[in-house]
Amino acid sequence: MTNHPLSGIAITLTHAGVMDQLVNVVNWHLNQGVEHVFIYLDRPLNDYSELFSSDPRVSITHCTMDYWKTRIKGRVISVEAKQMFALKTSLDLAKEMGIRYVASIDSDELVYAPQPLADLLDQQHENFGSFMLSVVEARHSPTSDVTNPFGADIFLKRNIATTWFGARKGKYSSLQRKGFFGYTTGKTIYKIPANYESIGVHRPSPKNDELKVSKLEPSFGHILHFDCGNIETWRAKWTQRLIGTTLARGMREKRRQQLTLFADAYTEGLIALERLYRALFVLPQSQIQQLESKGNLFSPNLADTDFDQPYSATKVKGFSSFDICPEYPVLPRNPVKYQFAMACDRNFVKPAYACILSVMDKMDPNQPVRVFLLVDSLLPEDFAHLNSLSNVFKNLQLHICDETLKLDRDVGIKDKKRATFSRLYLPEHIQSGRVIYIDSDMLVMKDISYLFDMDMENNIVAGVSDSAALRIKYAPNRISAEKTERLSDIVGGQENVLDYLNAGLLVLDMDHPEYLERALRGLDLLKTDARALTQRDQDAVNIVFKDKKLRLTSKVNYMIQFFEARYRDAPEILEMKEEHKDAEIFHYSGSKKPWHTHKSPSNKYIQLYRGTIKALEQKWNADCEFTYTTKPKINKPNLAHRAYRKIFRLPN
Repeated sequence: MTNHPLSGIAITLTHAGVMDQLVNVVNWHLNQGVEHVFIYLDRPLNDYSELFSSDPRVSITHCTMDYWKTRIKGRVISVEAKQMFALKTSLDLAKEMGIRYVASIDSDELVYAPQPLADLLDQQHENFGSFMLSVVEARHSPTSDVTNPFGADIFLKRNIATTWFGARKGKYSSLQRKGFFGYTTGKTIYKIPANYESIGVHRPSPKNDELKVSKLEPSFGHILHFDCGNIETWRAKWTQRLIGTTLARGMREKRRQQLTLFADAYTEGLIALERLYRALFVLPQSQIQQLESKGNLFSPNLADTDFDQPYSATKVKGFSSFDICPEYPVLPRNPVKYQFAMACDRNFVKPAYACILSVMDKMDPNQPVRVFLLVDSLLPEDFAHLNSLSNVFKNLQLHICDETLKLDRDVGIKDKKRATFSRLYLPEHIQSGRVIYIDSDMLVMKDISYLFDMDMENNIVAGVSDSAALRIKYAPNRISAEKTERLSDIVGGQENVLDYLNAGLLVLDMDHPEYLERALRGLDLLKTDARALTQRDQDAVNIVFKDKKLRLTSKVNYMIQFFEARYRDAPEILEMKEEHKDAEIFHYSGSKKPWHTHKSPSNKYIQLYRGTIKALEQKWNADCEFTYTTKPKINKPNLAHRAYRKIFRLPN
């Protein structure tokens, strides 16, 4: 028999938040008698080895990104993958220590048991290898301390009636899941030894029934979930999700809605964030009385002293919630006037190389040029090929930013053209000056540095009317009514349809006072509605920068597929084509590319592309590694012919 509620139990957790929260949760569990606390610090800014070094019941592992990459298989290193690794590792260590049970929790959770839990678990049927505790969600009363990560003093049970509770929450009622934001599945305590094929972070895998789970009655205890935390921990957690430093798989719709609210408040500042926090997590007294009268509240006995000792967060060197939650990422780089940005995946590595080659050839070699290349799912040899451009141009500052994990989270893995969404992550890499975004299927023929000095007329973005907008304007019979309606809705009416810009070439003024707010709105749109955007990021750009767009002529984005299409005989389009045929930038839009096959809109443009790139390769001793091979023809089987021969048993 044991005397403490959590004797015989170890806990394991990964932590990437503020340190006072971690110290509080460790203190509380130690005071409840846990056998051991396994801590996995996720990408810590400082070395915290000395924090609990005097206590044999606590072990800390500092997990850098390299640490995770060498231990987690697969391309996606999500929060869940890290937690699974931590759980399996802790189970092995706990087994060596002779510990009977291990609970995997988050650093905003407490395992609460009114009586020795391990003794109660020992009395359960031997067939059970895991035990699930139900969750109660913490909320603040009007008088509780919202600056304390464990200061919430009201706990909501899962049987809250959504109808009346949500109605009293006003405009946030649609976000309520049984009256709160947190998860409802519970957390599992595993008996040692455990079957690795069956374990999961929240519950055993439903695909394997070898590890039977017992759902414990409330009398055994609860997981106290402080999803609200305090203002700082809440702000830190959601800022990481917003800017992408934390990757969580499968964020549910209601969490996405909370992210939308957070993003809106984030752009308005700390006062707006605190206002939102209180609206979400502080319950009015009248509502508390309603909950209490219906038996929907749980009241554990939590002593403040259990959180404050034996360790103090104030002694942690360098501890600050703002270390992991900045106002916005600040890059320690000297300002550069000429900044470009591009996006590419594995299919566009060579064209991206060629595009940068054409850009740099026209720039002043005495002026530094910074290029941010936002990439998706590249291989090591792709990085090496692109980085070799820095040896070709001494004035080139090439920054390759891997956006694979963010795209996995925000767009999913099924969208084959998802790399174009990467441009919406630009605010994470560039915060000032003017930047030109250019598609990797473009060819720069002339000096375009004047775009960095042109008058933007108080607009944030400049670009060329998209081909669909031009068709609506000058050849309406060549475009569907559905597309006409969609574009008109985005720009505020068909009369403004030419304001729908093609995202292949965009000039962005990041010093505009409204840029950051609108850019974050675009990032939020990506995270919440990516699949609803028909034209992907192009729709997002046109939506968030509405009324702040400057139209340029087609000479800086000559869309070859459009000007060579069959509706080119419209007088206005013919005039435009003639006026801008000596373009500064040719855009090889469409699915047929000059580096794939001869079947392109016009052979002269294929010859232009290949001839120009070949000349640039010779001039700069560079190699795009194009082979210009024609795609092999695949003979499609005649199914009717095959069926006929099979029926009559004729040879093929």
